Amino acid sequence: MLKALALCAVALLAGAAAGPAPLTSWYWQISGTVNTDRTAKLYDIDGQEASAALVSMLHAGGHTVVCYFSAGSWEDWRPDKGDFPKAVIGNPLGGWPGEFYLDVRSQTVRDLMAKRMDAFRAKGCDGLEPDNVDLYSANTGFGITTADSVDYDRWLAAAGHARGMLVALKNSAEVVKQVVPSFDFAIAEECFDYAECGSYSPFIAAGKAVLVAEYTKRVKAAWCAKAAALRMSLAFYNLDLNGRRYLLCP
Repeated sequence: MLKALALCAVALLAGAAAGPAPLTSWYWQISGTVNTDRTAKLYDIDGQEASAALVSMLHAGGHTVVCYFSAGSWEDWRPDKGDFPKAVIGNPLGGWPGEFYLDVRSQTVRDLMAKRMDAFRAKGCDGLEPDNVDLYSANTGFGITTADSVDYDRWLAAAGHARGMLVALKNSAEVVKQVVPSFDFAIAEECFDYAECGSYSPFIAAGKAVLVAEYTKRVKAAWCAKAAALRMSLAFYNLDLNGRRYLLCP
């Protein structure tokens, strides 16, 4: 049985798309009706809200489709919210009403995340963006350590790969060196604003894209110059990620 499962995983991986290379263009929208006319190679959309028809349409346009989900928090608007026991739901995420940290050490949490991955794969998603995984730096209510976070990161990557899907490391600058071999690319929010983009350079050195989102109302030329030097894919968005702001470096 174990041999059969291993062969199945290898077969899935063989059919997976190649991971995005440095300087891959990207578009990120996880709320509102998705704009389908962007020219970016990679689209990052909400996995639960996306339909198989939308994913198919984006594929027809030549886009790689990454599906977003929160892997480290419970959200009171998700259809599977009732499947999470109260014991695994911790402190609230400040500034995000209806969202609470999860105890990602729990096997129940991991089983439910695996079900989400299965649903996204069934829709045709090429990859995954597991969000809120930098739990070592958060007041979760569970005392999640850096080692716990790294273990969960590696589990997420392995679970995604077993389904033939690409997997992104989201934020988590402090553990990049420990987990870069496990992931296909990285997504970093405001790393220029916080002067930490250099922490993601091991991804670039490994030939893997670093997709950077900055939340500003205009293009910042200095950041564009730094992104070009680091070979990182920078785009400017509004915080709601609803498609109303999408600015690129010239």
